[in-house]
Amino acid sequence: MVELLRDITELRPDVAIIDIALESSSGFDVMKMMAAMRSEAHPVVVVLSSFATQRYREEATRLGADYFFDKNGEILQLLKAVAAIAAARVRRNGWRH
Repeated sequence: MVELLRDITELRPDVAIIDIALESSSGFDVMKMMAAMRSEAHPVVVVLSSFATQRYREEATRLGADYFFDKNGEILQLLKAVAAIAAARVRRNGWRH
């Protein structure tokens, strides 16, 4: 998990898509560690999970998730959110095609 946080700090992605169920830990653990990061290195946090209970949604929001999508039916909403985040970055940075 230390490598992940180092990569986020160094690469500064616009979006971090996190699953709650991870092989060696929990996406909630990742979000707790990300909360301690400097704000300028902090990406938009998107949780994508098949555990889309109200309790998990609330916990993700409490830990700083900007979005929470259910793998079983909200993929289109995820894609729209990522497209909106990308468009906002283009506007903010004044990029042109």
